[in-house]
Amino acid sequence: MALRTLFDAPIVKGTHVLVRIDSDVEIIKGKIFGESAYRLDSALPTLKYLLKKKAIITVMGHCGRPNGKKVAALSLAPVQKYLESKLKAKLNFLPNTRFDAREELNDADYARELAAGQEIFINESFANAHRKHASTVAITKILPSFAGLQFEKELCELACVRDAAEPPTALIIGGAKIETKVPVIARFLKSARHIFIVGASANAFFAARGMQIGDSLVSKESIIAARKFLSHENVCVPIDVIVGQKKGGSKFRAVALPEHGAEKKFKICGSGEAILDVGPATLLLMSENIASAQTIIWSGPAGLFEREPFQLGSARIARLLSYAGRTGTHVVAGGGETVTNILQNNMSKGFAHISTGGGAMLEFLGGVELPAIRALTQKKLRM
Repeated sequence: MALRTLFDAPIVKGTHVLVRIDSDVEIIKGKIFGESAYRLDSALPTLKYLLKKKAIITVMGHCGRPNGKKVAALSLAPVQKYLESKLKAKLNFLPNTRFDAREELNDADYARELAAGQEIFINESFANAHRKHASTVAITKILPSFAGLQFEKELCELACVRDAAEPPTALIIGGAKIETKVPVIARFLKSARHIFIVGASANAFFAARGMQIGDSLVSKESIIAARKFLSHENVCVPIDVIVGQKKGGSKFRAVALPEHGAEKKFKICGSGEAILDVGPATLLLMSENIASAQTIIWSGPAGLFEREPFQLGSARIARLLSYAGRTGTHVVAGGGETVTNILQNNMSKGFAHISTGGGAMLEFLGGVELPAIRALTQKKLRM
């Protein structure tokens, strides 16, 4: 069933339009952190369209995890100031939706409060499409609802990769919580030539294979998820890693890992130490193996990129994929930390699509039906 889009919305001069944006950005001393602005900028085309239509715009969104309480540091005032400066126009803003615990409960009464005085709802928050919240799902039962321009673009771009990716395909999956990446790994398990697991996600594979990983970030759920893919030859983990002190310090060392079958009880690092990045041999192997790929999907950093020198793995992956994209490979990336790595290293050129979503992108690519998308494709439309 077709997605209801912004151009389908009956908007004329004076129409009261409620827009849900992705405002979950990093705010430091009241200002928007550089790379976080990418999410806000993605909403600008929709807001400009509504201003051109002379609609009366009200914006809502969330920031952080205030757990249903008002937290001054998570106010959306800096977001409002940023967007108004970009648009050179005044906007009405609702408080952070997560200041109310009913938001994450998808509460209908809260949705009615959000919708008060509004005529049309526009969802411009693809990054939250996998969450069943009042401001993205329950609201669609109250107001005629449509997808914003960025939301529509996300679905078009990602659907092409999910359903018609040109082979050979390679995936690079990093970050933590490998259990949340199971759907996308499973979806591409048979079709992808290489699925590279890096970052904290790789720790679960090391632990599942019996290696000692010291105080590296890992969870029982991640280890259980990793065991599902241990026997698949196209699922590749690092062959060397960079180890450092978990709680700081500049000392680090590279550790070469044993081949599969000889790694049981191998000590990668000890107490107080953690795996904090991929090593140079792994990056070389990745470069060689994805050289022939026609489609590459990347989500999740390769290490603790916020701390030197452990940003090198993620930075080199960004450069590698930027080059691949500029030489003909279709490269798609997403997730807040992934986007930060790409933009911090000035490597956006070459990427066919940089998604505003992390979890939403991976679930969509994995074939999961996302609540907010379903709400915008249901046949019955309240008018």
